[in-house]
Amino acid sequence: MGPRNGWLGGDGDMWERGPYWIDGLLPLAYILDNDTLKAKVQPWIEWALASQKPNGYFGPDTDLPYERGLQRDNAQDWWPKMVMLKVMQQYYMATGDERVIPFMTNYFRYQLSELPKTPLGNWTFWAEQRGGDNLLVVYWLYNITGDTFLLELGEILHQQTFINAGTHIQIELELGEILHQQTLIPSINEFRKTLELGEILHQQTFR
Repeated sequence: MGPRNGWLGGDGDMWERGPYWIDGLLPLAYILDNDTLKAKVQPWIEWALASQKPNGYFGPDTDLPYERGLQRDNAQDWWPKMVMLKVMQQYYMATGDERVIPFMTNYFRYQLSELPKTPLGNWTFWAEQRGGDNLLVVYWLYNITGDTFLLELGEILHQQTFINAGTHIQIELELGEILHQQTLIPSINEFRKTLELGEILHQQTFR
C-alpha cells in the first residue's frame, strides 16, 4: 500500500488491493476522528479525483508486465472502481466535499456510454458478480442529483449483473435437508410444532 500502488499513480498494484484497504481505513479514520489516519487516506482520495479523464474514466488505466506478488493487469476492470466508488461515497458523507458529486456524475456518464459495448464481465467475472455494489452508488447519487440518466444506467447494470439467487436458494434447500436429517426431529410436522411453540414462547416472553 506504499507509493508504488497504482491508485497513487505508481507502477505496482493496479487492481483491487488499494481500494479495499482504503475502504476500511477511511471509515475508521472518520469514526475515530483520527487526524493521523485521515492524513493517510487523503492522498488516495486526491489521486482518484485528479485521475479522472475528460470522458469520465478514473483510476489506473495501463496494464504492466507481471511482477511476483503484484496485481498489475486488468487495470481498466470495472470491479476495483466499484470499491473506490464506495470509498468516495463514504468520503462525501463524512466530509461533504463537493468535488465528489460531479466526479461520480462524470464517471457514471462514462459507464452509460461504455457498458453497452464493454460489459461488466469484459475483464474479470468480479464486476458481474458484484455489480450490485456499483448499482447501490448509482441510486445513492440519483437521490442527491435526480439525474434521470442514472436510472437508465441502473437498468444496464442490473441486466449485466450475474443474478445467482436461484443458486443460493437451491443451496439453502439442500443445506436445510441435511440439517433436518441430522436433527433429532422425527418429522416435518414435529418441526412445525416446534416452530409454533417457539412463537408462543416468544410472544409471552417479557421484552
